[in-house]
Amino acid sequence: MSHKRIATPKIYVDWVNWMQVTGHESVADAVTLSAGTMASGTIEDAFDINPTNTCVLNTDSVSQFVIKVDSNMGTDSYMDYDYVAILGHDIHGANTKFKIATSDDWSSFSYPTMTEKVNATVSGGWATPSSNGWSLIEWTQTSNNRYIAIELKHDDSSSNMSADITIGAIMLGKKMSFPHRPNLSHKIDKVFKTKLKESLGGARYSVALNNGYNKWGDDTNRWYNTGTTNSEWNTRTGRHIFNLSWSYIQDTDMWRVQDDVTDEFTGNDTSIENLLIDKVHGSHLPFIFQIDDTNYSDGIYLVRMTKHSMQQTAPNLWTFSCTLEEEL
Repeated sequence: MSHKRIATPKIYVDWVNWMQVTGHESVADAVTLSAGTMASGTIEDAFDINPTNTCVLNTDSVSQFVIKVDSNMGTDSYMDYDYVAILGHDIHGANTKFKIATSDDWSSFSYPTMTEKVNATVSGGWATPSSNGWSLIEWTQTSNNRYIAIELKHDDSSSNMSADITIGAIMLGKKMSFPHRPNLSHKIDKVFKTKLKESLGGARYSVALNNGYNKWGDDTNRWYNTGTTNSEWNTRTGRHIFNLSWSYIQDTDMWRVQDDVTDEFTGNDTSIENLLIDKVHGSHLPFIFQIDDTNYSDGIYLVRMTKHSMQQTAPNLWTFSCTLEEEL
């Protein structure tokens, strides 16, 4: 257990929604089905960064299901995706596995080497979740890739999938670890949305304005893939708010090389400005926040950055501070 021991944090930011926010292209234009149909909802619903808004893939008795993501970039550039997170899924229950394919023209594919981070055992080029809940894999880009495909098949490859698959949210984008640990003056609040009212006689009553956490599919204890039927008794309550700051950040880690955003699509510019501030548009887009980039069993949250500030403290050195508020 992490006991909220913040080490070097890591973030996973979604680039599909960032493309829509910047007017590059809509989610409906970027995300389509290359193979398969929907049983309920639309495939765009799976890319809204809201794991409680589920959709259902029509995979029962189907041999293959392929989700196609088009960045609409030419082959002289590419979207430097390096992770996919699938939240609120029941892929395990459908005896299904998945893999990532990349292509610059959709005529031939390369398959990057995937690395399991959470609930996605990688074998033979496929990632197989061992339980329903959520899964996270990473990979390293090695070629141009206008297109990214997420392919699902039965876990023995020779049979049809055995059930429809529910998906809460698919996050596809670029990860970033902060340059070092935050300052020891960081602050963590846990907020319960309640309101006290008092009667004329002086008695006090509390009104709860929310019930803590929304469910992801059938598992309330959503981040930990317990696979138990009574995990709702162990769910977290309250909203975590992280107030963090980092001193002695080099300007090369803080700011883009130049303001013409030459590298903002490829991710070659790994600055905080490029990979965090610009990609989430302040508080507009939520993202995954991991308090320790070496620990994938605890301390993972879906957050919004509600405040941020940058201050120069010495030549070429900056202090960056931010407030991250958890999504319920």
